[in-house]
Amino acid sequence: MSKLIKTLIPLILLIATTIVFSCKTNQPLNTQLIEIDETKIGIESEAFRGTIYTEKYPHNYLFLSEVDSTSYRWTPSQDEILKTESILRNKLKESAQYVPMNGASGCPIIHKKLKHYYRQYVAFKNEKGERIIHINCHWDKKRNYYAYDTDYTLVMDGCSYYWSVSVNLDTGELFDLWVNGVA
Repeated sequence: MSKLIKTLIPLILLIATTIVFSCKTNQPLNTQLIEIDETKIGIESEAFRGTIYTEKYPHNYLFLSEVDSTSYRWTPSQDEILKTESILRNKLKESAQYVPMNGASGCPIIHKKLKHYYRQYVAFKNEKGERIIHINCHWDKKRNYYAYDTDYTLVMDGCSYYWSVSVNLDTGELFDLWVNGVA
């Protein structure tokens, strides 16, 4: 019996240590929300920064085919953004491997440089009632170019310095990855 316990104790410690450290790396620390106005909320952590566009942000400024005056939009919570970021980090590499402009012409490979992108978040429900968060990403290596009060921006060209993707919070799916081309 004592031989079995001596064998199991190191295994249990190894499993517990793995769980503790994997939880720490999946959750950005010190995330804070910055109230801008009724249409925009800044969000910042050690791993990302961006603007959440609330349901009051004018839909005609969003340039998203999925969002119009009849769409059900909502303002995601800090926890919903953290879940979105977790899905993004865990699934982006697989989704981006077949995207031709990802890393083309000396541009960044997006999953390797994820912390260098400023995010713009728009939340809406799809036709099934599932919660979708669209993320529009802009290169911001020094983390100081984009201000939290910046309006939603659509950029043409620029290769993988500019890209977008959607996350289904209810299914955990990452979809509609679009990486800009080069003119």
